[in-house]
Amino acid sequence: MNKSFSFFHLFFSFILFPLFGLTTLAEDGEKVHLSLISESKTVGNEATLLLGLRAQMAPGWKTYWRSPGVAGYGLNLNWEGSKNIKSAQILWPLPHRSPTQMGQVNGYERDVIFPIRVTVADLTQPVHVSVFVDMLVCDQANCLPVMQPLTLDLPVGAPEEPKDGPPQATLLQQAMSKVPQHEILGTQTLGTLHIQSVEVEASTNLPPTLHVVLTKMQGVFSKDDLPDLFLEMKDKFFDTPRASLSKDQKTVQFSAPAYADAHRMPTFLPDLAGKPVTLTIGYQHKAFEVEHVLKATSLGISSWGMMLLTAFIGGLILNIMPCVLPVLSLKILSVMRHGKGHNATVRKEFLATVSGIIFSFLLLASSAILLKISGHAVGWGVQFQEPCFLIGLIGILTLFTCNLFGFFEFRLPSFLSSLGGTPRRESLLGSFLEGSLVTALATPCTAPFLGTALAFALSRGIPEILSIFTAMGIGLAFPFLLVAFFPQFATKLPKPGAWMLKVKSALGFLVIMTIIWLIYILIAEIGQTGASLVAMVMLVISLFLKKTRHGSEARKKMAWLGASFLIATSFTLPAFVGPSTSVVSASQKKVWHPFEPERIASYVKAGKTVFVSITADWCLTCQANKYFVLKSTDVLETLHKEDIVAMEADWTNHDPKITAYLQAFNQYGIPFYAVYGCQTPQGRFLGQLLTPQKVVDVLKGEQCPVSLKK
Repeated sequence: MNKSFSFFHLFFSFILFPLFGLTTLAEDGEKVHLSLISESKTVGNEATLLLGLRAQMAPGWKTYWRSPGVAGYGLNLNWEGSKNIKSAQILWPLPHRSPTQMGQVNGYERDVIFPIRVTVADLTQPVHVSVFVDMLVCDQANCLPVMQPLTLDLPVGAPEEPKDGPPQATLLQQAMSKVPQHEILGTQTLGTLHIQSVEVEASTNLPPTLHVVLTKMQGVFSKDDLPDLFLEMKDKFFDTPRASLSKDQKTVQFSAPAYADAHRMPTFLPDLAGKPVTLTIGYQHKAFEVEHVLKATSLGISSWGMMLLTAFIGGLILNIMPCVLPVLSLKILSVMRHGKGHNATVRKEFLATVSGIIFSFLLLASSAILLKISGHAVGWGVQFQEPCFLIGLIGILTLFTCNLFGFFEFRLPSFLSSLGGTPRRESLLGSFLEGSLVTALATPCTAPFLGTALAFALSRGIPEILSIFTAMGIGLAFPFLLVAFFPQFATKLPKPGAWMLKVKSALGFLVIMTIIWLIYILIAEIGQTGASLVAMVMLVISLFLKKTRHGSEARKKMAWLGASFLIATSFTLPAFVGPSTSVVSASQKKVWHPFEPERIASYVKAGKTVFVSITADWCLTCQANKYFVLKSTDVLETLHKEDIVAMEADWTNHDPKITAYLQAFNQYGIPFYAVYGCQTPQGRFLGQLLTPQKVVDVLKGEQCPVSLKK
């Protein structure tokens, strides 16, 4: 006998029951009446008894199926206190779907009987049934937890139907006729229906989707006479399946996105493939329940090659994205410092840089795999949400700038002395670490094609993640790879000399701009006070190194010790300063609403169009889109219209709600833009790069006809 309760239901039953008790006892008679019924008033002579829990609800009120949908929870029974019962099993009638503001829910209205199959321990002893009922009943606006004990006594004797009241045996048989027939695993034919296929498919822009194809054995389907399908899998949630009827009307395909839970947290193809899914099918007053093991749709060689090419192109385009402009000086110096050099030296150093880039991408891939295995959400560029990462990057770039300006010529650490200097054998490590720095600075934003490749990789398994990230790394490293194969691009340049020092100083100012950008990001994460302290520390380090550049070796070592100490001290600042408080101007408040994804469905239902923008201070592409597109006159005029709701979400700091929303679209980086309206109420992803005309056209195209607006 199952006596277990989840923690959630124990909490409601024993902690909140005293608070709800008076309300429940006072209002249950109006909302729901519970009773236990039996097909026999005695134990009988068979080991199995058929009981029933009857819930008679007021008009407009409903209760829930075992898989309730987007809200609610199913019936739970605690049999503690029962006597002479070995086990008890609830049998669930076929539910009905009901629309809510959050989506579809599965349940029952008015009068429902849940058959209960009870196994008697000893037929020579009477049966005492003591059950504590925990259920939820709701109308369109309110929900009421119902917790009520029920008892029933059955004496020993031959089967005998109760004579008082309605014929309970008849009621139970009617209830049993609504319980789906349980078919064995792999059954393909259910009455007049044939299960043609059950497969799960990974999409590049959406969560994994389950496809179920049903064929009618005789005759054809009609649009008003389609089967009803409910999908269940342990620890997973399926959206309401959408039916698509074939042209010959002999087959119907159901498609349903899969999520980790009812809050639409993301799930991945490896979490679904090879696992059983329960199909509950209702058709023409018959119901069936069958399990199938999911099979993932295979990815052909051509499709696989196309996805690798997509990842490569995405990495290649990353070289010209605004996010990568801060590392322009690294790329220029990598070429210029080899003027009149040897081809073999150039090839080795550039291959070392390529290795550093690819190694860093593999490191990112490994981190994504570990996060997936541990059940955490993954994202692209999220390291820029960590203040310590930013402080470390600012410290490295500060030292690099000091090296460019000639504040030190110290051999250790070798990668710092080699960056921007003349090539030496020891500089191979420096070139490798230069590639890592390029990758670190190149990952805050998502380039076109890159989002598609990321969505594909992170929705699949370990081989896909490793191969896609490697292809992206090769794409980013391709300019360096070209110089490695054609070193004359570098060796034909003039030999480094006085002109090189001037160029280094000029490029040093580009790196300073990068440092200022990173400090600006840091302001959004630890506030102006903390970011100002970090900036002051870096300034002190620069002055310290400049003062000691012509000193003795001992003074230089002391300078390095002092610089290292100050950088290490900077890492403790986030613990002592508070987070920043964002200030939004009055004009911005008029345009942008708070990010509330739970309200999008109600806005669309009311005839409004919703525009969602997810941005971050560390995303330069986001900032470029904001100033050149979203703040343009045409777009602002459109966003100001009464029937358009613009929502902006700031992902500068970690926000699990934003992460979950992104991954519901199977997106793992920003910028992100989506539009909801009458044409696509489920949402339409616009891509990373925008134009004012594109935004205006999409918003106008999603607007509802006047007759649909409320």
